[in-house]
Amino acid sequence: MYIKVMQSDEYALGWVRRNLPVVSEFGNGVRTFVVRAGGPKVAGVYSLPEDSMFWKGRAGKTKLGHSVYLPRHTKPSSWMLEEALGRKSRNQGMRSVVQPPELADCDAYLALNRNPKKPHIISSIVGNIEATTKTKIQATLSDRGGAVVYNQLPHTRVITTTNAKPGEAKSVWYGTSGLYNLAELVITLKAACQMGVGAKFDSYRYAVRATEKEALYEREGMRRFARLALTAVAAKTRLVLGETATMVLGGIEDVPVGQLARTIQSATNHPTAFLHRPDGTAVLTNAVSAELAKMTLRQLHETGWWAGGSLIYWAFYAQAEKHSFVAVVYDGAKGGVHRLAQPWMEKGKLWVIPAGSYHITKQEADPASPWKDLLGPWDFLRFAKTWGHEKTVEILRTLWELSRVPLPVEGIGVGYVAKVGLDGLEVEERRS
Repeated sequence: MYIKVMQSDEYALGWVRRNLPVVSEFGNGVRTFVVRAGGPKVAGVYSLPEDSMFWKGRAGKTKLGHSVYLPRHTKPSSWMLEEALGRKSRNQGMRSVVQPPELADCDAYLALNRNPKKPHIISSIVGNIEATTKTKIQATLSDRGGAVVYNQLPHTRVITTTNAKPGEAKSVWYGTSGLYNLAELVITLKAACQMGVGAKFDSYRYAVRATEKEALYEREGMRRFARLALTAVAAKTRLVLGETATMVLGGIEDVPVGQLARTIQSATNHPTAFLHRPDGTAVLTNAVSAELAKMTLRQLHETGWWAGGSLIYWAFYAQAEKHSFVAVVYDGAKGGVHRLAQPWMEKGKLWVIPAGSYHITKQEADPASPWKDLLGPWDFLRFAKTWGHEKTVEILRTLWELSRVPLPVEGIGVGYVAKVGLDGLEVEERRS
């Protein structure tokens, strides 16, 4: 969880440092603590003198001596607005004073009595904070990428608007299973610019049976699109584009398939698709023939096979052994695969940042399956020549704004489809 405390509140600062498993802290004026407990929400902690503490009950006349007050609300500043208007909100209860305005953006609050008649019951207080800072995501969305990030991965290694510093990481990295994906490229660029680090993006030509020449051509198109987009939003980052087979799978291309199957099944704890045959059918980790087990991924690439999602993501997250980076986790429907990131996050080598569902497509794309008609970089560049400078900049700025990274909890399951054509841009919202 994340704890915010006024830097001038020495009592609250000391209490947090003594009683919570703090991983790190930062900020001036308001100190933000990253705590290895609870969930990804933010709790504001402050202290009050005895005569300013809350009443024990609505009709009571006893001030709270050693308890806490943790209001829960969906709109962080709603009670502040009602207070300003002179109305008592349901979250304010019997408070005799309001929280410090500098902490108004927190999700919950903890008020500490500076002069308690009894010692604070630490375990009870910490338990309340932990429960309050955990996210509640509806069951139908629990398998999406964003839900997996917030509910199943170590939150101290998740980049959010609160925890926006990637430590030692030097780049944001993502990729696509085809030759191009402009929306995912924009997400990667935006995340990199926000954190002031480099951007890496790989594409997998073997998954679409493209030649190296075709892959290089589309990669150059993405490079030009990226340059145009960064100029339009007045942002800078160093972009590295490459091939998945080299950047992600290069270190395991000569490892026997049988060994890879055992490794992936051990990492996922269940059989999973990790290879695709030339006809597109999948091979499960527990269904590898003796002949296939002896072959290597390099040999399979040469005969029309390609790696499946679990193998790619395992190899992708394993790159953190070589150098720390921030991995983009897309809010897709099959988010369980991202649990593979956990070992490297726990080692302190990998960060993740959740990103909203987003597609940039051709104008005629079917909203029900937008991934089938993605807009290519060269098509966009051709349209840009027709639109002219001003309209191109306007469209690129809109495309940039539509990319939601880091994705807030309330954005899980909400996606945008940006349809681009000679006439311009049309945006549709999709909800799961």
